[in-house]
Amino acid sequence: MEQMVSVKKEKTIDFAVEEVWQFIEPADHIAKWFPGAEYSERISGQGMGRKQLMFVRSGKKETEFVQEIIDYHTGNLIKWKLLREVLNGKELPTKLREAYFTIQLSQAGQKTRINLLSENLPRNGWKAMLFKLRERQKIESTLEKALINIEERIRHPQSPKETLMDALL
Repeated sequence: MEQMVSVKKEKTIDFAVEEVWQFIEPADHIAKWFPGAEYSERISGQGMGRKQLMFVRSGKKETEFVQEIIDYHTGNLIKWKLLREVLNGKELPTKLREAYFTIQLSQAGQKTRINLLSENLPRNGWKAMLFKLRERQKIESTLEKALINIEERIRHPQSPKETLMDALL
């Protein structure tokens, strides 16, 4: 039986929900906080049904992710589904049957609790085992860095190319 591999990370930061929402919501802001993303943009639509692109570079590999918003609640929730993955200009047969990413904001007094959730359904049991062994730790690290980036970029707006993690390295 195939099983969804889920990774969730959360952090509470000293900013109002509205301020965090304004920072994370536009598709073109994803590259400002998502680790490895060099560029992001809206293809079409607004809110539910919006299609967006995210470009990620790893060494000489350039990957383009096409995503669609499948759940959206203004001010506190965005969930997207991976539609297509293109590596160096060639569409990949994805190792995943389904992949989702959710950002949920909730008020915690005067602060905001940010929950990030990555859900991935590998194509079969063997791929699920490999995914858990190889990818789960990478996803955990990416989500932790994303939470740090969101907080730092709101606190100290700066170039989308430079992150706190970059500055520390």
